[in-house]
Amino acid sequence: MTAASPSTAGELPVFQACDTEVDRDGDRMLPGALKLEEFAGNPILYWDHGHKHGRLPVGTCRVWEEGGLHFMEPRISDATQESRDVKALVADGTIRACSIGYLTRRARPNATGGEDVLDAELVEVSLTGIPAKPKALRVKSMTPEEMAKSWKQLVEDMAETKTLVKALHAKAIPPEAEADTDEPAEEPTPTEGKSTEDELEEAPDGEEATVAKFFRSFTTK
Repeated sequence: MTAASPSTAGELPVFQACDTEVDRDGDRMLPGALKLEEFAGNPILYWDHGHKHGRLPVGTCRVWEEGGLHFMEPRISDATQESRDVKALVADGTIRACSIGYLTRRARPNATGGEDVLDAELVEVSLTGIPAKPKALRVKSMTPEEMAKSWKQLVEDMAETKTLVKALHAKAIPPEAEADTDEPAEEPTPTEGKSTEDELEEAPDGEEATVAKFFRSFTTK
């Protein structure tokens, strides 16, 4: 895909949201590591990770994987002055980069001093001025017809994936094995460390402690 010109009537902007190359912090999202299922239920879009500063979202977005890369199509709101400003700057080509926020579930150190992410949950996406990933830029525009075709394909792919996962699960784990609760759980390897879920389970009672745990594990790129 090549760099896109500013939007024209009937076109929808598309950004590359994530790749598998090392970013400016030395981190790398490995193929298949970024999970999108939970994000699809709350596909929030901010300007420059505005949730950190208590700002409202500027819209929602759709994220999908294609050819080992993740792409994002923003749906920017007209409800606030900030969202209208962002929408205008995207339309004229001034804003042409994006960034993601994710929770790391498993990772390992890499040779660049950062980490290779093995499993992560996408939590939010932002339009931004300077992305941590140099290639997280606007890559093309889609016509409504292309968008509809892409969305239909995404729905079909997700249905096929769910069917495959269920079949593999049934084949790998017989029903009698699932009913056996005496088998001890497998211990995590030293290189994997604790998952975000483990940390949240160990958090003291109270909403404030849980939120603090969440944001200590929350990474933006």
